[in-house]
Amino acid sequence: MWFRDKREKEQQRLCNIQRDDDAVHGRIMKCMRDYKSKEETVLHLLDQYDQHMVVSACPFSMELCCIHGQSISQAMSSKKQEEEEGNARNTFENVATEIINQ
Repeated sequence: MWFRDKREKEQQRLCNIQRDDDAVHGRIMKCMRDYKSKEETVLHLLDQYDQHMVVSACPFSMELCCIHGQSISQAMSSKKQEEEEGNARNTFENVATEIINQ
């Protein structure tokens, strides 16, 4: 009799553990499904954002390239103009020096 009670108690304890384990497993699976759907949503939103950035960044990048090209062109023109002005100044100074020396 005593063994029977002890065995039944142990069986009940194991059933309770199994029930708790099943409940925990069910909650874990639900959380994983929720997480997976949220993860998929986040990945989808990131993909949309990346596509939006590529589409919206292309014109901006082209504009930056144009501005960069224009600034280089202006810098080269300024440098060339400074060189020409320097050459003209040197020529003028040379001519003025020759006139003074004569």
